[in-house]
Amino acid sequence: TPHAVVNNGSGTTPAIQVFDDHVSVEWLEIRGGSGASADLVSVNNMTAGSNRFLLRQSLLNTGTANGVNIIDADAVATLYNNMLTEVAGHGIYLSPASWAAGASIQAYNNTVAWRSNGPTRYGFQSLAAANAPVILRNNIGDNRGIASYGLGFNVAGLSPSSSNNVSSSSDTTGPSHSPAGGGASASINYALAPANLHLTSGSGGINQGADLTGLMPALDIDSQLRPASAW
Repeated sequence: TPHAVVNNGSGTTPAIQVFDDHVSVEWLEIRGGSGASADLVSVNNMTAGSNRFLLRQSLLNTGTANGVNIIDADAVATLYNNMLTEVAGHGIYLSPASWAAGASIQAYNNTVAWRSNGPTRYGFQSLAAANAPVILRNNIGDNRGIASYGLGFNVAGLSPSSSNNVSSSSDTTGPSHSPAGGGASASINYALAPANLHLTSGSGGINQGADLTGLMPALDIDSQLRPASAW
């Protein structure tokens, strides 16, 4: 269970704004806000070549803008074991038009379920035409079964190290998906009831994961051991 809640209430700016160069955000529930600028987490204005941001083991929910907005083109950021639900913008939004030298974005074991708010939104979205610094592994993007909400992944030209991501839509982003080149064979049907955001029986995300214990701790957001090839 997250240790603390950050509630942005009716605030019109991000709930958490990261400007410093070495910041970790962990074990929080982050929620609330009002308007299209109230991202739940915003990362911007860090020092080129000497920054690092970590977001892990956190629940981001009920936001009116993006869940996470990485604005810095030279960001070095790692996001793992996070759950993002009921965000009205993109789930994880990479907003630079292109990446600077030294940038590195790694997202592991994150689940995003979002709802549309006007224009089409995505679970994982990048504005850049090429995203070689971006590695996505073991992520789920669920559009709640409503095609007009957008696709799970809209991140072109990912690092070839990306793998084992699944979505509830038919988007194709090459090596990032499992099965390769398309969405999961079934929707990501996990329960959205409070305190129960786990995959349900029959979900296309079951047994689609890779063993990432060499890259990150083996425990998930429930503090349960995550075996190889399982969500």
